[in-house]
Amino acid sequence: MMKRNVYSTVAIVFYLLQVCQSKRDGGLSISAIASTATKSRVIVPDAYNDGFDMSELEVPRNDPKNIKPKRNGLTRSLARDPMDRQADVWETIGTLESYKTVSRIFSTASSDGKKTFSTYHYKVLPIYWNGKTSDVWDMDLEIIRSQVQMAVENHSSQSWGKLKVTFEVVPQTEHVLAWAGRLGHAIAGAENILSSMGYTKREDYDGIIMVYHGLGGSGDYCCSGGKAFLGGVFGAVSYESSWRVLRHEMGHYFGHYHHMHNHYNYRNSRPYPPSITDGFDMMSGGNTYDRSDFGVASKWYFNWVSDDNIVALQPEGKTAACPKCLKSGTFTLKPFDDWLNPPGSSDIMGIHIPVMSQYDSYWEIDLVYSYWLSYRTGVNGLLDKGLSVHVAWFELEPYMQMGVYYDSMNYDAFGHSDDKTDSVVLVDTCYHITPAPFLLDRDLISANAVQPVVCVDSINAGSDITISVNFLEPNVQPTPSVDIVERTVSCSTSSATSETFVMDAKALNLFHVDGMGTDGAATLSLKSDEGWSMAYFYDGFPYSPLIYGSDVAYGSMRRLGSAAGSADSPKGMTYTALFGEIYAIIPVNQWAPEGSTVTATVSCQATTCFPNQYNLNGRCNQCPLDHRANQGATSSLQCWPCPEGTILSHPHATECVVGQRSTSSPVSSPVASPTAKDDDDASPTKMPSNSSTKKPSNNPPTKMPSRSPSHSPSRSPSNRPSPSPSNPPTNKPSPNPTANVQCTENPNAKFLLNVVNGSPRVRTCIWLQSVAQKRRNNLCKKSRTHSGYKSAKDVCFVTCNICQAAIETDVAPDSTTEKFLLKTQVVSNGIVNKVKTCAWLQNQNVSKISKICGRNRSASGVRSAAKVCPNTCAASM
Repeated sequence: MMKRNVYSTVAIVFYLLQVCQSKRDGGLSISAIASTATKSRVIVPDAYNDGFDMSELEVPRNDPKNIKPKRNGLTRSLARDPMDRQADVWETIGTLESYKTVSRIFSTASSDGKKTFSTYHYKVLPIYWNGKTSDVWDMDLEIIRSQVQMAVENHSSQSWGKLKVTFEVVPQTEHVLAWAGRLGHAIAGAENILSSMGYTKREDYDGIIMVYHGLGGSGDYCCSGGKAFLGGVFGAVSYESSWRVLRHEMGHYFGHYHHMHNHYNYRNSRPYPPSITDGFDMMSGGNTYDRSDFGVASKWYFNWVSDDNIVALQPEGKTAACPKCLKSGTFTLKPFDDWLNPPGSSDIMGIHIPVMSQYDSYWEIDLVYSYWLSYRTGVNGLLDKGLSVHVAWFELEPYMQMGVYYDSMNYDAFGHSDDKTDSVVLVDTCYHITPAPFLLDRDLISANAVQPVVCVDSINAGSDITISVNFLEPNVQPTPSVDIVERTVSCSTSSATSETFVMDAKALNLFHVDGMGTDGAATLSLKSDEGWSMAYFYDGFPYSPLIYGSDVAYGSMRRLGSAAGSADSPKGMTYTALFGEIYAIIPVNQWAPEGSTVTATVSCQATTCFPNQYNLNGRCNQCPLDHRANQGATSSLQCWPCPEGTILSHPHATECVVGQRSTSSPVSSPVASPTAKDDDDASPTKMPSNSSTKKPSNNPPTKMPSRSPSHSPSRSPSNRPSPSPSNPPTNKPSPNPTANVQCTENPNAKFLLNVVNGSPRVRTCIWLQSVAQKRRNNLCKKSRTHSGYKSAKDVCFVTCNICQAAIETDVAPDSTTEKFLLKTQVVSNGIVNKVKTCAWLQNQNVSKISKICGRNRSASGVRSAAKVCPNTCAASM
């Protein structure tokens, strides 16, 4: 989860976890504020006067003390089968409704089982600061009332009347506490004032808006603007703030962060979202527009947009976890921000493409990340010419009145420019949604597994947009839609690498710079004979322009330009890699005459190779397939293989997982490739098409750009992780084994994780197998039951090692030396017996162990698995 810490000179949005918990107790003391300051929740900058001051956001967000690293940025899902990715994410999505626990603000569930965010009541409290009660500090309550009224009407409009926000402006009252300019004292004083008026929190109001005069100086209430608790009950705005500031602050009460922008500046903010705003909703730099609604994902959670208005897609298509999911299709989307046209039962307002779910062990909450495709017509019509693409996520918080925190990042189709109005995907173009580095840092495997390609087929400006959606398919390479000249530059750790290329200005040149290690950067310089030469930079392979024939800027992050006559003063740009490689396109120079050239010089140097690579003669070399190495390895001899029956699902993965390689050779590619197949259950789709280079192609691959030495994730691994050689499995029994314990487990059986607001939260044995060993051990020690759900150790016998403990009391131990017969093979010179050890058998998944142990085979004195490994076999029966 993102623990942000950004200090704006204007305002700060505060949240304390214990503040949230104290709400159930009906009060918050000053001492409570002080005692909880060491575990403050995310802090973000706030509105500045009538909107967002962009300069206030150019500060780093990193606050490492609030982050608990997990596997060097790679999450537990590295140990999951790809199919478990979608099952896990839909399981988390399925719990969202259970977090809508505050009946004051969420209406009774509708026929579809969803509750609607429908009511919210504010007490608006104008104050005098302590001792400043003269007439000069008087406030005009009608001015306050009119501005609040405009703000609440705006929220009512964006919900099509489903949300009714009410308020009461109480008399201006002196805030008598000392140090009232400090946040905690201001909150306590405001609550005390309302209490003295006979108002009770959670009964008479849901939120407090304190209106103040600026105190000057540099304190929390020095200046004009506003601040609000994220998802809390307290906020404050300066006197005579506009309705837009109030509207924005209300968004924070409703659980919204400031929403950001997928941007090159992630290099500066990593691992937090880039400090560049979305620009088009009231929370994110769009507060100057009269109509700048919350995103469609937020409206969906609030049930202002129903499930019937959302289409769910995923690469797997229809599954047991999502029986309504499609794999591809063509869809017509209505604007999600047209106040005059509420969604009808058959209107599609958005496309939902889940990516991953996570568990944050520090805050003990679940998170879910998804792509959302939508059509926005507000913000003065600036975006009604194309499709909006966002990655959005919910942080599920049981102690917060809204139930979740909501955040998002806008994808910018023309990412090289700072003009956000070119963010949308235009008609007659296709856009490959490259996994954002922000997502890759959280779950490399899941982010790479979900790569949509969206094509905009037509637009009725302001009315609707028709799009086609498909996914890149692993192990299938597409055909480039344009002629390209490929060039590769490999960086060195021992010295700077520099190569110069004199190229035909009328050709399209693709540069792939690899071997950049964990923190490498490349500098590209251009010199032009005639006209302008350009270079566009990308984090990954540029599918949109090269495969789908879209604008060369699609998916780019930066652009370099060099004018004619620059031979003596070439223009250069440095681009930092995040995952060991970058790509750059130098497109055809349209203004250059035939025979003219452009000269490019690429220089780079790496310092540190990735894990699973070895540094030999100054080059970062990938270990062999399914081999690992510690960071700093200097020889292939320091690469060790995954245990038999396991694979390394990604070159940067930190552990091997149980599974088998497919028979087809792996695609050496940083990302997957597009497929032409449509799902049988999907509606007819216009993609891919061979009639246009702007659609995915069915043609067999021709010459493709070289790739970094990476292996495509296998679709076959089971969900049970296998320990690496450095962490051999242990058969140590759990204490106090129970006699006659059941020695099989249903991987989909559910156990009690915890209880939230009286409701049980459950997880499956598959999920338990995927979590870190330390957490798994702790969960297996618990004995709590609730609503018929048992503890993990009473459900997941094999995963919790309960079987092993019981077996050791009744069953003969496995042999440590004898090998069992796995199978016999007929070869040219006779029959060969293939044998394995019990240690190998223990590393297989339960179903495979059961299958092997069920064979009653022996040959040439080699006994069966059931005879040699009775302990392991008994645990699987």
